[in-house]
Amino acid sequence: MTGKSVSDEELKRLYERLSTAAIGELLGWDAETTRKRLIKLGVTMRRRGSVRTFIPSREELEAEYQNHSMRQIAEKYGVGARQSCGIG
Repeated sequence: MTGKSVSDEELKRLYERLSTAAIGELLGWDAETTRKRLIKLGVTMRRRGSVRTFIPSREELEAEYQNHSMRQIAEKYGVGARQSCGIG
C-alpha cells in the first residue's frame, strides 16, 4: 500500500463522514484498498452511494415539507427519500 499512513482509529473516523473513494483520494490510496482495510478493522460497510449529505433538523425538514414532497427534498439535496427524512 502506498500513500499516507493513518491510524486505525483515524481511518474509522474518516469513514464516518467520507466515502472510501474520498478517503483514498485524501490518503493517496485507491478506494478498494480503503474498503479492504476498513473490513479488516471490522467496520460495517455502507451501501454504495449512501453517504449522507443532508441531515436536517426537525425545523428545516418541516419547512421544506410545507412546499415540497420528500422525493423533491431528497433530489434537492442529492440523497434518497428515506435519508432525507432521517430514517435511511
